[in-house]
Amino acid sequence: MKVEHGALPRNQSRIEYLIDYPQHLETVAQWEYTQWQLLHPGSVMHGWVNALRRKLGRSQIPLTLVMMDGDEPIGAISLIVNGNPRRVDLTPWLASLYVEPSWRGKGLGQALMTRGAREAKALGYEMVYLETTETQQLFYAKFGWKLIDRILEQGQESLIMAKQLRRTDPTPD
Repeated sequence: MKVEHGALPRNQSRIEYLIDYPQHLETVAQWEYTQWQLLHPGSVMHGWVNALRRKLGRSQIPLTLVMMDGDEPIGAISLIVNGNPRRVDLTPWLASLYVEPSWRGKGLGQALMTRGAREAKALGYEMVYLETTETQQLFYAKFGWKLIDRILEQGQESLIMAKQLRRTDPTPD
């Protein structure tokens, strides 16, 4: 499925379910491992691959979306049941937003977040949540995310943010 006109820099860029592109599962797992392994001491790459395999849904949580430029993956995001064990009262969560460095600053992160939120809305949710750091808070805030909690984990503060899903947001095709 292509996202809205103007949301992506190239006509061939699109957001798809990762389950439909299993050949890119290890690439997405490598992105996640490289980006967030320090938050999970002792983790190994094959553990990230196995965890990602459990997020290969379509029209159900968990699911992972991959942004494709032609045949190449350039970003991804997951929609999961819970992103923080201290806030099991909140569901669903957007997690593992990643855009390849050479593609950053072009609106792809926003497009992935928007599509992930629309997936949540299509599944009947009115709110969606995410966990981030102080340095990334402004990035999310400019897209309507609100800070709702601060949690100290492993000596670092994590911010929990929420976004109301509007009735006027279109759902994915």
